[in-house]
Amino acid sequence: MNELPFEICRLINLICLVLSENRFLEIPYGIWNLHELDMLVIPGNDLKELPSHIGNLKKLKTLIIADNSITKLPIELINCKNTSILNVSWNPIKELPNEICDLNQLETLDLAQTDIRKLPENIVNLTCEGVIFDDIVIDHMSRAQIKWLAAQL
Repeated sequence: MNELPFEICRLINLICLVLSENRFLEIPYGIWNLHELDMLVIPGNDLKELPSHIGNLKKLKTLIIADNSITKLPIELINCKNTSILNVSWNPIKELPNEICDLNQLETLDLAQTDIRKLPENIVNLTCEGVIFDDIVIDHMSRAQIKWLAAQL
């Protein structure tokens, strides 16, 4: 499937949407009006970006966008304050926005197989239970970041 039927966007009480392994190039605009959505799972597509409209999904707890072609996370992700699982693995993301460190409910952050070379300075404020860093090479880290990273391993 390479296009989501528009009727799905009328399911205003939908709480879980799984769109794995399709050929979506973009997330249909109507998804951003599903305000009850608490799980959005869209790995294995051809997404190039995660739109800023992600911030409309304020009840979102789980966001899995692994194995796409996303290069950047929007700052508006901070509006998803309830997010506890964020999986951006297998995307060519080069850096995380500083605002990601303000997701106080974040328990799992999967950064495996990304192109991240620099962590936000305030990453030390994250209190995740699990951070997955497989095959990430960080170029420059502060002493506080090194301590934080060591505590995650």
